[in-house]
Amino acid sequence: MSDDRFLRENPNPVPLDALKHPDYDVREYRTDDDIRNIQKSLDRKGQIMPVLLGQKENGQYPILDGNHRYLAAKRAGWPDIDCIQTHSGVHDDEAQIIANISRLELSQSEKLATFDYMLNVLDYTQTEAADAVGFDKSQVTRYASILRGYGEIKEFFIQDELGVGACYELNKVEDRDRAVDIARTAVREGYVDKDVVVQARHARGDDDADDVMRGAGSTQNTQNMEQVRRNADALGELEPIDQQGIEQAQAGRPQASQTASGPVEGETPQEPQGPPCEACGTVLDPGPLSQVQFEPHLAQELGVESLSFCPDCTGKLIEWWTQRQATVGTGDAVDVEGET
Repeated sequence: MSDDRFLRENPNPVPLDALKHPDYDVREYRTDDDIRNIQKSLDRKGQIMPVLLGQKENGQYPILDGNHRYLAAKRAGWPDIDCIQTHSGVHDDEAQIIANISRLELSQSEKLATFDYMLNVLDYTQTEAADAVGFDKSQVTRYASILRGYGEIKEFFIQDELGVGACYELNKVEDRDRAVDIARTAVREGYVDKDVVVQARHARGDDDADDVMRGAGSTQNTQNMEQVRRNADALGELEPIDQQGIEQAQAGRPQASQTASGPVEGETPQEPQGPPCEACGTVLDPGPLSQVQFEPHLAQELGVESLSFCPDCTGKLIEWWTQRQATVGTGDAVDVEGET
């Protein structure tokens, strides 16, 4: 890299209305508090650092570094602000990235988006991107891995729940479910990135890596996750039921069958003509409250298309499912087929 690549002109005052935010912005957002604090600094000490500008476009200069200072100056009512300009041979986007990427206050998602832009829009190689921003190539390789890796792992990184090294190791686990299980367990139980790295290597069969997260990412855990999904799918097929019917079922009170004006005097009550309750054998009145309908693929697997329960047993089923859902929340899987 030549020494004159970033030669700049001496600072000069530039009218604020001649400046603009760049088309590509490293920053996702700027907080009002940050701008207010910089304004206070400008009011007390004046401008210390000039704003870095790119090449003039349609009568305005894009701000490559110093957008906070620009916004603070506007709020303070300044007519202009001191600026310097990049050498004409420097790409504006590259100059902005170099000025911002190494700053600690950039969020995980901002850094990831920046490398995404460099690698996939500016078409840099990983080596070129590393050289441009002064990073080690291995760091860029890790960011690239997150960009093209499992979507769930990328989301954990963007939310700042897992670091670069942990996500890089998780994306090397061939089984997606096992990688995601490790990530979720780490976030839920508060494991640090170092533990996640070791557990990911353990999941990949590294004999030197211990099972430091108590089975996270194991085949058994992922099978349990799959069972929970199947259970949720099956319960999701319950017919819609009215709130009054639920309350009666939970109280163990059969729903009365009558006309809007009450039973007709002298008329013999009709006996229920529905199927028997699968649990207690009571003959049922047909109705949505007691019908559990399964998806075709699940019905074929279980050998039955639907199950019918009386209101009393339906209430017990609801109570049972509520209790089991609480158990699932602690990490234990529910195996419907094993319940009696």
